Amino acid sequence: MPEKKYMKQFIKMSYVFSKRMHTYIDKKIMGKIAPPHIFLLNYLDENGPCIVTDISHQLGITLSGVTNLANKLAKLKFITRERSEGDRRIVVLALTTEGKKMLDCLEESLIKVLEKSFKGLSEDEIDEFFRIHQKMCSNLMQED
Repeated sequence: MPEKKYMKQFIKMSYVFSKRMHTYIDKKIMGKIAPPHIFLLNYLDENGPCIVTDISHQLGITLSGVTNLANKLAKLKFITRERSEGDRRIVVLALTTEGKKMLDCLEESLIKVLEKSFKGLSEDEIDEFFRIHQKMCSNLMQED
């Protein structure tokens, strides 16, 4: 287990990185939606139209949480929300063209940030960074 000083250093570095990322992200995007909205949009982009209960389970948030996120995204016309023909209690969410455009714009902004952050690093250093980061993410995904 790393020393506490390394943990504090990592927290500070993560904060600086996150703050700088938000500086580069289009203000029009971040003024409208927050990171949880982006998680939902990405989920729909990767998985296609989904029912609210599946999204709730996959993202680990309550049904009312998904509903609140979906309300805002539907109002912005980033997603559509339709009731199932067979069971009116089932709500299906789908990404719209506008939502996809917004995600593409966000991705372009994030790529610029990452290009700047990897500046001066060798390909081996970048490979090592991703290897370690993947291991850390795998550790977080394991059940306690």
